[in-house]
Amino acid sequence: MLLAFLKFWRYRIMFSFMLFFTLFSSIFPEPEELRWICNSSDMSIWYTYCDNMKSPISINLEPCIELKGTSGHLHILFVPRRDIKKLYFNLYLTMNSLEFPMRKEVICRGSDDDYSFCRALKGETVNTTVSFSFRGMRFPKIGKDSEGWQHILLGRL
Repeated sequence: MLLAFLKFWRYRIMFSFMLFFTLFSSIFPEPEELRWICNSSDMSIWYTYCDNMKSPISINLEPCIELKGTSGHLHILFVPRRDIKKLYFNLYLTMNSLEFPMRKEVICRGSDDDYSFCRALKGETVNTTVSFSFRGMRFPKIGKDSEGWQHILLGRL
């Protein structure tokens, strides 16, 4: 059961669009107010950041994410207040009062990174656009085989 749950998260569902509005937990010290990004028919997207500046991060998502699937672009503009060497975000997901366990995603490992901004220096402007394609949210369902064993199946929302 645990293995199936871990495989579920390995798909990195919602990775591209959740990347930037949750990754700033390692850059800034204390959380501030929620910042709105967009609304779709089935969700609202918000982020928080920790800093005493009023608008240190600019995030645009076109189009807004829908749970059944979306393709688009995520544009980020910010100036880091320290060198970016290692960077991660904590992903919290709640849907219909169901809370999923926190998931930690490592974005920048310090070497062999996928994103050019991972080596950005303090004061250097990060201005990047990331394409994303989201094929829908998958949730585990429990089913029984012919011998009565329970299995977690991945079902699409």
